Amino acid sequence: MALLHVSPRIEIPLVLSHNSTESVIVLTLLPNSGFRHATADTPAQSPSLQQTMAQLSSLDPALSALQVPSPDQCLAFLLATCLHIPLARPNTNLHHDVFNPTSSPTHFGSMQTQLHAWHNLLNGYPDLQFVHQVTGMIQFGCLLGYDGPLCNTSHHTPNLPIDKAGHAHLHCKIAARLKEGHLSIIQPNQPLSLIDYVHSNPGCLLWKRDLEDTFCHVVTAKVDASLLGFHYGNVRYQENALTFGGSSSPFLFNLVVEALHWVVTSCLPAAWPLNHYLDDTFGAVPAEVHDLSLLPVHVLALAAAALGLHLSAKKTFAGLTHLEVLSIEINSVAQTVGITED
Repeated sequence: MALLHVSPRIEIPLVLSHNSTESVIVLTLLPNSGFRHATADTPAQSPSLQQTMAQLSSLDPALSALQVPSPDQCLAFLLATCLHIPLARPNTNLHHDVFNPTSSPTHFGSMQTQLHAWHNLLNGYPDLQFVHQVTGMIQFGCLLGYDGPLCNTSHHTPNLPIDKAGHAHLHCKIAARLKEGHLSIIQPNQPLSLIDYVHSNPGCLLWKRDLEDTFCHVVTAKVDASLLGFHYGNVRYQENALTFGGSSSPFLFNLVVEALHWVVTSCLPAAWPLNHYLDDTFGAVPAEVHDLSLLPVHVLALAAAALGLHLSAKKTFAGLTHLEVLSIEINSVAQTVGITED
């Protein structure tokens, strides 16, 4: 991780709320007296890690994982509790830049505020080019992957309302193209590594947590802003972040999530599975360490806060043996998987 100067004593207050009652738990970290570089998948133990885990496990399970301190305190916590340096994440090879250093973001968002945390937490990432691209994308705004005349051209196209007959026509066209083989219905990737882990670890405890606002985290660059403009009610608008339906949005957003995935992985035991599918992150904890079943969710919350990302509290589940993940029901006790009705 980063050669960051850390004070001999770090105290992280966790404000816990339950039934209108608040309590404060202070986590005290005692970092190493020196600094140590860790290589890929080699341990980088901190003397305070076991103490920190013990304090987390002693808290009320419904409270400990969801409450986090300030973003910079989360950053200090993650740097102090790094266990190992994971391998580089897949699907992150870039043949073209995803930012333009002469541009700027269309607006200053939470990820821009926490740019220093991205630099610190990714300092040990094995692929320096990936780090350069992701941090540049945050600092200067995200390019959409288009380099053509429309970037510098104002083109007005009136909105075309669609009536019932139009919708019926679209349904017929889609059905015809499916029959012709020009379209295919696909299913999301199955969490195979998690299912394999459940099969090998009966009774393991499942967890998952979702990011809120998804693509809205990734602010676009001003030089590409016109590509996401539209006109309505005699007013011209432009989107300031990646949009749903954009052909490059999933890939560009996934770069951010791969970085988040790597940071969380570095602070958890290497044997614990951790998966993500765009904004959904999920995994499992061995049954024999049930007292730490909320640790992955808490580390994810710390990392998200440090990096300026927002998690959904209502879509947070942990410490369960039966959980739905990507429309697949997993039961680690019964050792079954099934497709949900929805």
